[in-house]
Amino acid sequence: TAMEETNLNAIHLAAAFSKLASLKKPFSERIRQSHVLIDLARQAARVADRRDFRARETASVLTSIASLRKELPWISDALAQPLLKWVPEQADQMTPQALSNSMWGIGVMDLGDDEEASKAIRACADASLGQLGRFSNMDLAQAAWGLGARERPEESAAMMDALGKLVIEMAPTMEEKSALMDLPLIAVAFARLDNWKPDVMDAIARRLSVKNVMVKLRLWSLAALVWSWSHPSSPWLSEGEEYRPEDDTGEPECISASFLSRLQREAERRRITEEDIDRAPEGPKGETSRSWNSKSPWLKDAGGPRPWDA
Repeated sequence: TAMEETNLNAIHLAAAFSKLASLKKPFSERIRQSHVLIDLARQAARVADRRDFRARETASVLTSIASLRKELPWISDALAQPLLKWVPEQADQMTPQALSNSMWGIGVMDLGDDEEASKAIRACADASLGQLGRFSNMDLAQAAWGLGARERPEESAAMMDALGKLVIEMAPTMEEKSALMDLPLIAVAFARLDNWKPDVMDAIARRLSVKNVMVKLRLWSLAALVWSWSHPSSPWLSEGEEYRPEDDTGEPECISASFLSRLQREAERRRITEEDIDRAPEGPKGETSRSWNSKSPWLKDAGGPRPWDA
């Protein structure tokens, strides 16, 4: 059926892309090359050029096209630039969820040194500073993942510093399901940015070292933690090496000194391979071992849909 451009406004287009991104089954080649989808993208680009997308819709479409980047490889080329150029003007109008969605979307699209992408991610990171206390744990993890995927620490230094302080404050009492899902994503982000913050990573290690918690990690999360704690930026230079930061009194505080070796033993027990660990930064839905499809039963009800599950 021919698509009538006049019948689709910014809200309709954002909803259409959101629906496409929510589809679970892989697209057939016929759908990937569908003229209807190509026309839809072209129309969305024209609407973006006219500045008809509001802040919420811009964030929604960015998230959707990022989620669709593997099923529709051409989608970011068609839509990223028309959307990105307005983000600096709209970031201050975005809700915490919209900011988180935007940072995740911009980050995972792998836009490299693109100037518009850099301006957009900086604008979202700066706008988030005043709202960080209103971010949910999921929002924090999603934002961190996007910033980490950019691998450009200069774009988000203040944001990651503030996010780290919040993690230190929240981690000890974080709900178990959230800790299992969100803390590994945050750990990978700091490692990818070569920004190992001992107090932040120690807080993550402490929360996940609580009795009977580590065995509940999904396979990707376990691999991601091994990857993070084995990263060159980590001060844990060898298996089981003790790391002792100083507390406010200047006295060394003994913390989860065996965290890496515990992670490695658990990974071996669950037959996670070196290849799985190396691929962990690609994310739970990256081109990884089929083992990621085997999730811990403890996480069956771990919360609502996330962009990386799309």
